[in-house]
Amino acid sequence: QLLERELVILKIAMLLRNSRL
Repeated sequence: QLLERELVILKIAMLLRNSRL
């Protein structure tokens, strides 16, 4: 449960970083 949420957050964070660049 927690791991799945962390993976989703990391995925979104990576997408946001790529979007900023």
